[in-house]
Amino acid sequence: MLILVSNSDALKDFLADRSSVGFWASMHFLSTYSSYRPTFEPGDFNVCPVLLTQSDQDKWTPLHLSELILSRIKHVPVKTVELENAGHYPLEDPGLQQMADAVIEFVHQIAP
Repeated sequence: MLILVSNSDALKDFLADRSSVGFWASMHFLSTYSSYRPTFEPGDFNVCPVLLTQSDQDKWTPLHLSELILSRIKHVPVKTVELENAGHYPLEDPGLQQMADAVIEFVHQIAP
């Protein structure tokens, strides 16, 4: 769990949150990851534009894992914004501000 966030005070709060990382996951739940079938395969996805805000210091979900899926999406625009100096939970600036700016810009582009 230490790699979710680089701020030690935030980590304490996350670990105390029983609805989040402070809770246990059953083996059954974890096993569903290997048998999950998406509603749409990435190559068939055509519902809406996609925005990925990806922290450059994210050791929990590195960018290359997301790129495996995003690179297969061909029917809608896909935009990736890399957040500087931020962990999996982007609490640090400038990454936090970059995420807010990217979301606002994305929303304005799809719903002017």
